[in-house]
Amino acid sequence: MTIAGSDSGGGAGVQADLRTFAALGVFGTSAITVLTAQNPREVRGIFPATPAFVESQMDAVFAKFAVKAAKTGMLLSSAIARTVSRFMERHPGCALVVDPVMVSTSGARLLKEDAVDTIKNKLFPLARWITPNIEEAEILSGRRISSLSDAIEVSSELSRRWRCGCVLKGGHRTYLQGRRTDVVVRGRRRFLLSAPDLDGSSCASHGTGCTFAAALAANLAKGAADLDALVSAREFVQASLAGKVRVGWHINAMFPPRKEYRGEVELCKIQ
Repeated sequence: MTIAGSDSGGGAGVQADLRTFAALGVFGTSAITVLTAQNPREVRGIFPATPAFVESQMDAVFAKFAVKAAKTGMLLSSAIARTVSRFMERHPGCALVVDPVMVSTSGARLLKEDAVDTIKNKLFPLARWITPNIEEAEILSGRRISSLSDAIEVSSELSRRWRCGCVLKGGHRTYLQGRRTDVVVRGRRRFLLSAPDLDGSSCASHGTGCTFAAALAANLAKGAADLDALVSAREFVQASLAGKVRVGWHINAMFPPRKEYRGEVELCKIQ
């Protein structure tokens, strides 16, 4: 299940999540938290659902479906975040992946400031994995991240504080020897999750965070072990970037890959 905002441009949010679920062979359900008017370049408008209607969507799905995993995306407000956390607290058997969406690729604010504490105090303690990017991790930790060592320290802190796995998506700030490198921490275990940089991949970066979290949730729903689920999710994103296509005006969009992408993604333990 995806609990997230609708992206009218189709590149991120619920649309990207459902596309990912289908490509990975799981049946996708959704609870839409926010309607947005956007494209990969800008967010023109935001119209939130009421917390009661968000809960109604989740309740309707869980009443008739055996939901094995869920991921959250854009929640926007403290009220919606509290509603989601209360609901998920009643369903501890559902593996929860929390993507703390705060700012869009184009720079629009997607989470109100008063909702940050709600995400941290109410939702993170229920999560199996959290998947912040660099900017989000800086907000969550109150620390500046300017290097790979900073990213390792912060992701370790976040994992320890909320007793969950943390994937800190590094982007260019943790670029290492021609590879885009993320930091993975689960308990005392720390890893680097990396893949080769692809020419022009930044043009198709809109929706990569949503796609990764959705792929992780889908793999967990299929019963994959945590680290296997992570590597497979990263391979899916890598293949989607490699298979990007041009749609509209000067936009490269990610599409589900037509074949699996293996061998290029590495998970290396940090000593």
